[in-house]
Amino acid sequence: MKISTFIVTGDLFWTLCILYVDLSLVFVMLGQHNAWVKVKMKTFEETADLLAQLYDRDFNGKRKGRFRIARTTFAMLAGRQNIEQLSVDQVRLWLSEKHGLMLIDMYDEIAIIKSSIFRRYRKATNGVLKDVLGISIESDEIDEDE
Repeated sequence: MKISTFIVTGDLFWTLCILYVDLSLVFVMLGQHNAWVKVKMKTFEETADLLAQLYDRDFNGKRKGRFRIARTTFAMLAGRQNIEQLSVDQVRLWLSEKHGLMLIDMYDEIAIIKSSIFRRYRKATNGVLKDVLGISIESDEIDEDE
């Protein structure tokens, strides 16, 4: 395991340590995120892989699973100072296709959860919309649950 050192500028509310373990980047956060760290820019796939690794790890006293991450920390994880919406969408696609995880963009935070959780939600079919809301939506597609 190699620990890289770096210089943090600005108000130092948090200290970030970057650990390189088998070529994967893991952030261990010891404070708040008012500092920029120069990190090599990651591809969308690499960023999705790192988020999936974080999903599979135990931290903050919780077993592996869903988590949220500040958008600025997400940008640092991707090796960028700012994260554009297109980049978020690309990481979302990789997470979904490759890892079965869903990225939810909550503007200042990003949440990662298992995609299959939504399959258990009740479905609002065309019949339900008509019965409950009095709305009829014409579509070439037929809802499975009707």
